[in-house]
Amino acid sequence: MRYGLCTLELNRRQILALMGMGTVAAGLGAGLVGVSWWDRSADGSFLYIDDAEAKFIRAFSGAAWPATASIPFSGAQLNLDHFFDASLFSMEEEPRKLIRFLLHTLESSTLPTRMSFYSHLDLKARQDVLQGWLDHLLPEVRQAAQSLCILTGTGYTTHPEVSPFFKAMHGCVYGR
Repeated sequence: MRYGLCTLELNRRQILALMGMGTVAAGLGAGLVGVSWWDRSADGSFLYIDDAEAKFIRAFSGAAWPATASIPFSGAQLNLDHFFDASLFSMEEEPRKLIRFLLHTLESSTLPTRMSFYSHLDLKARQDVLQGWLDHLLPEVRQAAQSLCILTGTGYTTHPEVSPFFKAMHGCVYGR
């Protein structure tokens, strides 16, 4: 193969070896993500999540529940990270660890395509990624995104700042 001024001669074995190294590198990267969260304790005012996980939840909530003309509060503004953390109270330790793994997986899933963590993307990009997760071919990805939408949506719609808007729109009682 010729690229610019350089000539690159690769045979089939070398190409397979390079592909294998890519797989190993991806596995090591996933392992490093796993090491970074598995035994971390909660931070600050959280019972079960740390600050990085809280940041992802705020970014996710802002994308899933943006401010609108009808409801001028976005999910990112309403401390849904604390609601999410409190929601983990009734779970056993193992499911909580798996949820934390999910948060880190989704947070870093945008690195290969967007060259940035999910929480560092602008709102439009986060919404595009979220829509991609909700429409994903793999049901596990769709279900993960839907589950987070449901959980953060419960916190959003029952938040004291937002529930009066829903009450006015739907004539029913909202609130925590």
